[in-house]
Amino acid sequence: MTNTALKTQIDTDITNKSATKSITPLNVGSNTKAIVDYVDQESNLKENLSNKSTNVTTDATSNTKYPSVKAIKDYVDAKLPYKVYTALISQSGTSAPTLVVLQNTLGDTITSLYNGVGNYTLQLATLNLFIYTKTFILLNSSYNSNAYLGIVRGDDNELLVTSVYSGSNSNNVISDASIEIRVYN
Repeated sequence: MTNTALKTQIDTDITNKSATKSITPLNVGSNTKAIVDYVDQESNLKENLSNKSTNVTTDATSNTKYPSVKAIKDYVDAKLPYKVYTALISQSGTSAPTLVVLQNTLGDTITSLYNGVGNYTLQLATLNLFIYTKTFILLNSSYNSNAYLGIVRGDDNELLVTSVYSGSNSNNVISDASIEIRVYN
């Protein structure tokens, strides 16, 4: 088949298909009820704002209420057995360590202090959350095999971090180390 014959065949097919699917005042009128019924049915599927729940616990037995995103988040957060602080920690020179916070549900901020070579403090701004029997800490060194990072609870408000390289307290040892602090309910 030549290009011209192929084009003619395609044009004819398109014309025939369009003619059978064309909309005329006659067929629109006959389909009006079906169109209105369809729109009504779709409208009934939309969420009704009067059925929005902002408290998953209060509306737990309802089959008509739907929760907001915040209500779900609050519900899930309340079910966790602990609050968490997760960050990446780095330190260089005689500066206090920097913290890149990945998650913080403690309800307080943590600041870092430089105490001397290889000694640093992570301190809560206001709350005394680091209770001895409820605080769990994970600290992972990402530097090298000659480095050691240690962390101990100083008191209910602070954690003490030590960085050691080749057996001696050293700065410039902590580089994107991960820290997670869990405070259990």
